[in-house]
Amino acid sequence: MRLRAPQILIAVGLAGMLAVAASTATAASFPLGQRTDFVPSRGESLARRDIIAVGTIPVQTQSSPAFVPSSAPQSSESPIGPGTATAWASRPIPPEAHVSGVNSYPQTLGLDCEARSAVDWAAFWGKTINELEFFDNLPRSDDPQVGFVGDPGGWWGQVPPHAYGVYAGPVAALLRAYGVPAQAEVGLSLDDLRRQIAAGQPVILWVAGHVGSGTPEPYTSSDGVTSVVTPYEHTVLLIGYDPTSMLILGEGIGYRRSLADLSISWSALGDMVIVRPTAGN
Repeated sequence: MRLRAPQILIAVGLAGMLAVAASTATAASFPLGQRTDFVPSRGESLARRDIIAVGTIPVQTQSSPAFVPSSAPQSSESPIGPGTATAWASRPIPPEAHVSGVNSYPQTLGLDCEARSAVDWAAFWGKTINELEFFDNLPRSDDPQVGFVGDPGGWWGQVPPHAYGVYAGPVAALLRAYGVPAQAEVGLSLDDLRRQIAAGQPVILWVAGHVGSGTPEPYTSSDGVTSVVTPYEHTVLLIGYDPTSMLILGEGIGYRRSLADLSISWSALGDMVIVRPTAGN
């Protein structure tokens, strides 16, 4: 998620971000450069996999507003969790790879990065979805495992039950309802990400800020489920890698982050992603 432009000027002072234009080019045309990471470092990371709630409850897609596109087949839901991507283990990992033809556009609402990432990802697979329609059809909840938490026009950097966002399970479920095969995963490795990219498949990542450091903390929602949350929760698209860095796409621009920086930021929320399911998965 990100702040609206006026809020960026007030809260962060990164006026340069206002120059980001809605891109109509492919990912390969984005200028690559280092961005200033304005997310403050708030201390050491916690051991998240012991307390992250992803995988403990089924994804709910019929919370208000209830929505399943009439053209999409109904499918049973199952919890997400680590280790379900073992089918990737046999895929070779070239030293570098890049997925071309991925477009990214600035998000419409202040905190709807998940919807923007989802529709950009769906567009790569040939499915056009309106960003605001997708956002409006996400469930609402005070539990990010179940639905979108808080006001999408709120301040970026808060944690539930205040304005926050939504995790991979509900987003993947809604993508499937639109007919786009999508699998939510947690606990993956950098090699798992590389294999996806080498196979020509971009990945949606849950990170802290613009792939900066995060401060994970436990949060218990009204349904009694404890999840890990972090200030500046955000989503981006991963579209490439080389021996030392990963290529990130989001909000209409592309940039690189070192493997170490990406790993730290991604781990803040348990290495959470949405990927294209493998055969039989």
